[in-house]
Amino acid sequence: MRDPLAAVIVRFNPPPGFDQRVAHTAAQCDFTVVVDNGSSHAWSPDPAHLPASESLHQLHNAGNLGIATALNQGIRYAARRGARSVFLLDHDSTPLPGCVGRLQRTLRQHDDMPVAAAVPRIRYGHPDIRCRWPATSGSGHSVRFRFVYGARVTQPVPVDLAISSGMLLDVEHWQRLGGFDENLFIDLVDTDYCLRARRQGLRILAEPRAIVQHSLGDVEKRTLFGRMVAYPTHHNALRHYYISRNRIALIRRHAQRFPSWFVYETLGAAKLITKVVAFEQDRRDKVAATLVGTWHGLRRRSGPRA
Repeated sequence: MRDPLAAVIVRFNPPPGFDQRVAHTAAQCDFTVVVDNGSSHAWSPDPAHLPASESLHQLHNAGNLGIATALNQGIRYAARRGARSVFLLDHDSTPLPGCVGRLQRTLRQHDDMPVAAAVPRIRYGHPDIRCRWPATSGSGHSVRFRFVYGARVTQPVPVDLAISSGMLLDVEHWQRLGGFDENLFIDLVDTDYCLRARRQGLRILAEPRAIVQHSLGDVEKRTLFGRMVAYPTHHNALRHYYISRNRIALIRRHAQRFPSWFVYETLGAAKLITKVVAFEQDRRDKVAATLVGTWHGLRRRSGPRA
């Protein structure tokens, strides 16, 4: 008999349709753990959509402890119940039919390489946003990187980074890596996990035939400088604070070992702040949050913002 496959979904004031998204996930896993991270309203599962109670488990936090802590709580709970693989999902994401099974096969059928996680092709809310993963181009210490596009590959391929939503983790490797870094609280938590896994010689495999529908903020399509297409996400100022603060922490940890990631992250930071200034509302608050977050990162602050 195979070991049970679990799903962990972190809930924090989710958008409408949460029961249906949980149902899509639960149909592909042996049991599902929902970690409520201090939502303003309690959740009562709708029996018309969701599985029997013995396959649906809930954990409750009195307040928002951050995505890293909530994920670790859910994974530990699943591991105590025998799960060797755990499928992670945001509360606004949906795995398409067959997604988790494909990821499971990808995770377990590559004995020639130790795999920390298998990740799906992401289908974003805006149809023009293409799924792509950064991958090192050249030697391990090269500053060059390239993008692997989900629509252009048909088999599992090693990549450098992936988001946590849709990630299927190997629990044994997660334990050896010490889980997600709870000091980061939110944002770049998955980036740090992928880089730490790669430092240990583990792979992140992208499976383009497994698909997750994922929201990416309030995305719109805009044109920058008359030619370049941009997709501002309209994250609030607090998210910009955490992104900027944690970026400094990760640069300190990983830039020397992964210079191509450092180049990728620096270019991404410049693009993000350009979109904020060019297109978004509350730009002063967001730019200020970016500067404060960067300063706090340099001062080595961590955890939730006071």
